[in-house]
Amino acid sequence: MFLAIISISAITHAQTIKTIPNGDFENWDSTSYTYLDSPWVSSNYDYFTADSLINVTKVKGKIGSAVHIGSVISNIGQPGGHIAMMLMDSQTLGGVSGYYRSNFVNNDTAWIVVEFVKGGDIKLSKFPIFASRDTFTKFNFYLPTFPGRSDTVRIGAILDLPPYIADTGSWFELDQLAFTGPGVTQQITNGGFDSWTTIYSSTPTGWATPSSYANSGISKSTDHYSGKYSVKLTTQPNLGRFGELWSGADGKGGAYNLTVDTLTGYYKYNSRMTDSGEIMINLMEGGSYIGFNTYYFLPSASWQYFELPFNSFNNVPDTMQITINSTTDYNDTLGSNLYLDDLQLKSQPLISGITGLSKITSDITAFPDPAQNQLNIRFGNNAPSEFDLKIYNPEGRLVIDKGFHSGGSSVAVSIDQLSAGLYFYEITANGNIVRNKFVKIN
Repeated sequence: MFLAIISISAITHAQTIKTIPNGDFENWDSTSYTYLDSPWVSSNYDYFTADSLINVTKVKGKIGSAVHIGSVISNIGQPGGHIAMMLMDSQTLGGVSGYYRSNFVNNDTAWIVVEFVKGGDIKLSKFPIFASRDTFTKFNFYLPTFPGRSDTVRIGAILDLPPYIADTGSWFELDQLAFTGPGVTQQITNGGFDSWTTIYSSTPTGWATPSSYANSGISKSTDHYSGKYSVKLTTQPNLGRFGELWSGADGKGGAYNLTVDTLTGYYKYNSRMTDSGEIMINLMEGGSYIGFNTYYFLPSASWQYFELPFNSFNNVPDTMQITINSTTDYNDTLGSNLYLDDLQLKSQPLISGITGLSKITSDITAFPDPAQNQLNIRFGNNAPSEFDLKIYNPEGRLVIDKGFHSGGSSVAVSIDQLSAGLYFYEITANGNIVRNKFVKIN
């Protein structure tokens, strides 16, 4: 038994492996922003996806609301924001008018861009706005006359045209954007920029998704294996999207250094066609991939246990990234739903409901380790009048959950009912939390 204890202690203390963040999907982060309504599209999607930043926002306009287009510092660069839309009517336009307000740093310039498309022929007109204005100022640009009517008209506005990059602090605002002339048959929809929708995006804490749309395909589900929630990933072929989730708050995974391990968890999967979901493990060292494996989820109406073994072929990794997709068949027009819960590593089991070492204090200790009949909780100078103790087994199941009223410097907790093995404990007292592990022996 002594040798077994030494072996367990070596495994649990010598490695710098990390538990999967929020593997039980009990904790979620929600963000929101206001999105300019269709048929307009904007640069917000690209920026929000990359950095949770936006550069197209709603502001008070000349009449009602206006659109504010600015520059932000982002991991994908610092170009200015843009908006664009397309009209399908065949029409002859005389010009485009509206109001603008602006602030330009250095030589930055805003542009109103109009494209006429007839067959494969494209005629482009662009009009600069380069003067800073404190109040909304009228503009009226006249469009050149092209032979014949166009099949399609596109209109947009952008802060600095590529390859130029807008400076931080530059912005312009537009309101009451409209086509002019006797040949107008289809006016600019939402040209007053009064119609906006608040977009909500929820992501499991410690995870990332590449999509910022409200219907991104990632959602919190009360259909769970344990706890209160699971994560639901949905395929939306009609929108050209699928549910995709990456481990790590930045989507780049987390620290990990074992060469062999196994990912486990529970799933449900429904699909009316031949689709399957997938979960992939990628092991990296210095940014290079040194090992991977994939598990494919087949249809199951009830929760199923799965295991995904993986290794790095004797190369020691420094990072592990998990990628989850709701589909491998993008022709599944009916959509597929993948539910996942209790993801954990066999080397470092999930502690359900505990997502990180948020606060640690040396004033609270638990001993002995290993323990046989009782675990002693000892407090420092500030002994609490009450505290809570939770103990979890290696599968992350809560096996002891007790509240104590004490005031003394130490308390003995009976653990006779526990089987021999590794356990995790959490002590909450005086606003502090201690989380650690111990070994129970017979």
